[in-house]
Amino acid sequence: MDTNNQTLKTERRRKFGMLLVEACLAFLLYLALAIVITWPLLPNINDEVIGHPALSARVHLWQFWWTKYALFTDGEKLSWCYFLNYPEGVNTVVKFGSYLFPLAGMPFHCAFGLVAGYNATLLCFIAATGVAAYLLCRRFVSN
Repeated sequence: MDTNNQTLKTERRRKFGMLLVEACLAFLLYLALAIVITWPLLPNINDEVIGHPALSARVHLWQFWWTKYALFTDGEKLSWCYFLNYPEGVNTVVKFGSYLFPLAGMPFHCAFGLVAGYNATLLCFIAATGVAAYLLCRRFVSN
């Protein structure tokens, strides 16, 4: 019984490893596709912003900036900002919604700066969405 159980575990690990490699390859493919679709963003990654410059892009850039500022400044709360609607302040969770995007992009923001970090995060999110769609189709569509 132990040998059979061990064989089953080994087979599951092998399948998971193959799925992980497949997902990584799909991520690279979708990342390349995102770069092609958004061209000429890559050569201008520090100067241009994905999205409408007068609408959502500015709000997302500000949220990126605020997330880093609130996390790395003593006495600041991520959920409350006194810079907006001074002196009362604004509940940023209600105003901006989820912090998943700026928190996931924090390594890019710290490494490359605000605009390049935002663009790199958005390109990775586009690729991750493609991978999620690929894995969903792989799960429910038979060969």
